[in-house]
Amino acid sequence: RRLAFSGYSIVPPLGAGWERENPPGTDVVFEHAGLAPGSRVLLVAAAEPAPRHYATIKQFLDDMIEREENEAEPRRFHVLQESTSLASEVGQYCVRTSATAEDRASPGKPVLDATRLTCLHPTAPGWMISVAYTEIHPKGAPSPDLAAEGERFVGSGRFFDRL
Repeated sequence: RRLAFSGYSIVPPLGAGWERENPPGTDVVFEHAGLAPGSRVLLVAAAEPAPRHYATIKQFLDDMIEREENEAEPRRFHVLQESTSLASEVGQYCVRTSATAEDRASPGKPVLDATRLTCLHPTAPGWMISVAYTEIHPKGAPSPDLAAEGERFVGSGRFFDRL
C-alpha cells in the first residue's frame, strides 16, 4: 500500500524491523537497526520548496551537484565513490546521486552508503521531492537485503497533481 503526501507517494519498506518516524522537515522516515552491530539504515521522503526557478535541466543538475558537494562534510567523511546523473527515466527534472564514504569521526571508521533521487514536481516545479536511502555500517559489513529494500523505496516514488 502506498503512502500519499502532497503531490507524491511512496511504498513503505516491506520487511520486518522498520520503525516509522515523522521528524520535522520530512514527510516520513523509516529506520532499521541494520544487520551488523553498529549498523543503521534510514529511508527518507520529503518535499520542500525548490531553492529557485530552473530554466534548464543543466541548471538543476549543476545545483544538485553543488548541493551534494556542500553536504559532503570533507573533514568528517572521506569520499570513496560518488556519482550524480540525470534520471530522465523518472522525470525530466530528476537527478540521482549516490555516494560511499568513510566516516573518519566515528570509531572504526564505518562506511556510509547513500542514494537519493531528487525531482522537481512535474506539475508544480516550485516543489522539490527527495526520496533517499542511507546505510551506515562497519567496513566490509553492508546489508545487501536492506540495500535492495532501500533501492526499491527510492524507486517507488510516484507523482500526482499537488493538492
